[in-house]
Amino acid sequence: MKRIWHVLGAYVAHLSVGALMYAALMVFGGTLHKLEQWSRPLVDDARFTRVMSWVESLILFSDAALVVWWSLYSTCLAIREVLRERFR
Repeated sequence: MKRIWHVLGAYVAHLSVGALMYAALMVFGGTLHKLEQWSRPLVDDARFTRVMSWVESLILFSDAALVVWWSLYSTCLAIREVLRERFR
């Protein structure tokens, strides 16, 4: 039973790291969005604005995909370890 609690603790830690990575990438994406807004009048180039918007969207969607993948991966690992320990 002690091993199961260890696995569940590792699972919670894994999800916490995923949440921290998500928050860090969200801050980076928000900073990039503000940079794009502030640089729009200075650069005055439509192509630059489109590229910055595209990069910002790419970061947002990849961040969401990473969090979903990280959560599913952590959950599968935890379930497998608990089942392995339970039916040992």
